[in-house]
Amino acid sequence: MKNYLLILLLCIPFLGFSAYKINGKIESYDNRPVIIKIYDNGVSRAVQRVMTDSDGKFTYQMPTAYVGIIDLELTQGTLQVIALNEDVNFQVSLQDPLRKVNYSSGKASQLDTFLNIKELQDLRDFTLKELLHYYTPDQSFHKALNTEIERINALSGVMPEHPALQYYIRTKEKLKNYERGLLSPQAVMTDLELTLSQDPDYLEQFGFLPEMVSIYLSNASAGSNSRDEMERKMERSLDQLLDKVVAETRRGQALLSNSISLFEGARFTRLSRKYTQQVADMTCALNDDLQQLVNATKNMNPGDQVPNIEFNHAVKGKKSLYDIKADKKLIIFWGSWCPHCVNELPYIKEFYKNFKAGGGEILAFALDMEAQDYLTHVADTEWYNYSDLMKWDSPVAKKYGVVATPSMVLVDKNNKIIKKGGRISDFLNF
Repeated sequence: MKNYLLILLLCIPFLGFSAYKINGKIESYDNRPVIIKIYDNGVSRAVQRVMTDSDGKFTYQMPTAYVGIIDLELTQGTLQVIALNEDVNFQVSLQDPLRKVNYSSGKASQLDTFLNIKELQDLRDFTLKELLHYYTPDQSFHKALNTEIERINALSGVMPEHPALQYYIRTKEKLKNYERGLLSPQAVMTDLELTLSQDPDYLEQFGFLPEMVSIYLSNASAGSNSRDEMERKMERSLDQLLDKVVAETRRGQALLSNSISLFEGARFTRLSRKYTQQVADMTCALNDDLQQLVNATKNMNPGDQVPNIEFNHAVKGKKSLYDIKADKKLIIFWGSWCPHCVNELPYIKEFYKNFKAGGGEILAFALDMEAQDYLTHVADTEWYNYSDLMKWDSPVAKKYGVVATPSMVLVDKNNKIIKKGGRISDFLNF
């Protein structure tokens, strides 16, 4: 009994500490949806969909402790705010091209001052000093540049005290140096191997892991003269990285999850299948995202029956994909925000005429957040249009393993896969 009481007492302060609110104001985004996402083991995961009010404000109470980046998915683009287990109060204007987030209180507000000065210091070091070489000391612009450089020299930013913010600042600077080309591809890979194998959990919680995996594979393939060479280089380097990180660990699984998604999106099918099989052969418990990704990759091949898509409202009198009766059905995942998808629509409309006449039907599943965004593009169509308004966080898209748009799946009357593709031209024979 005493042990149970001790556990309860230990939990009480934690529970009181963990719940905090996100109070945001997004100017020029009134009465619009926001999907709130956190990084769970290095993978972005939706926790709630909220609506802003007529002033662009919203409030959400985080149910658990969380230190890291919170992604706010909008209908167009994503905002990022930092959570430090305390109330997050911020404001941002969508009219600002940089969409800079301003914190009005809390430890995160210390970051604003520091980063503002750091941005000016970067401007000084990488732009203003370079411009000096194009002017002589007697020219007025040279003098003006010197004046601004001296002003920036006098500024002193104080590094925030919170260790999470310190990690965030250091890692952002590291990524900037990669982008500036200050290191060779091999040096970048060596540095990333050290980072990915030794850094604390902040790496996952601040959303750095997916970007680092992408940078690592990009540098691994540097100098390739063919797609086959790119594939071999990425495979060799990823195997080396997974050995250092250990594939079965939480971080190793996150690396695999992100790598498989990248390979699927870039159509490196052999690599996707290789690492999917590696995951299937693991004897450890898999994290939810990796398990779902692997299931989708393994069970979405020709001959497999696709998962049913149940509608939360009737679409032309039907309640699900299985309710739509046709000799063949083409499921199209697209988004109104995707230029390739919108450009493909006229060709899909032309294809539909003969496809429908031959007993076929189309279900167009929009990865959007607001119905009017996609319905305006398909108002003149007769096929089935639907969306769960969760964009990339759609459970349906995850079950189907959709990592790029447009993505298309042709099934027979028994909902078994005939063919998959990314353009309507892939299905002209049907």
